[in-house]
Amino acid sequence: MSPVANNLHNLVDLAREGSSQGRRDLLREITDLFFDEPANLNQTAVDLFGDVIGDLVREMEMEVRAGLSERLSHSPEAPSNVIETLANDEIDVARPFLSDSPVLGSEALIRIVKHRSQEHKLAISLRSQVDEATSAILVEEGNDTVVEAVVKNPGVLLSRKTLTKVVQKSEHNENLRQPLISRQDLPADLMHQMF
Repeated sequence: MSPVANNLHNLVDLAREGSSQGRRDLLREITDLFFDEPANLNQTAVDLFGDVIGDLVREMEMEVRAGLSERLSHSPEAPSNVIETLANDEIDVARPFLSDSPVLGSEALIRIVKHRSQEHKLAISLRSQVDEATSAILVEEGNDTVVEAVVKNPGVLLSRKTLTKVVQKSEHNENLRQPLISRQDLPADLMHQMF
């Protein structure tokens, strides 16, 4: 039997086994297949992988989901449906995607900011790059810790409107003042307003 046929036979056997351990093994085997040669997979194969993993991951324990999340978070080929599912999970599962994943776009991040916890918002505010639309929602929906993280992160782009809101917030939160005046994008008139 060829190695590919043997792998498929093993996957079918694991899929038939209904135990929790069997599902974990199936998830690991399928993920290994995906990571062996992700660049050689066409979009249909990636979508199929996403569908299978998406179904399996809903039944997994948090520890297993967190491990999968850590493994997939740096992959630009990872299926977007799996990433969105894991990014909306508990923070220990979601954090790697929220802070690092190149696949999560602005629309997905904004949905997460609007519907998930302050810890999810904080993880997003620590990304190496955050666009103006996402930062505006973070400042609007985030608590003081989130807003402080947004202002301290040089990779976060802030529109003038968002900067104006942050300056207003700094009247009651002195922890925002120093990071604000250290930003290169703070207009002179808003800095004057702070003083």
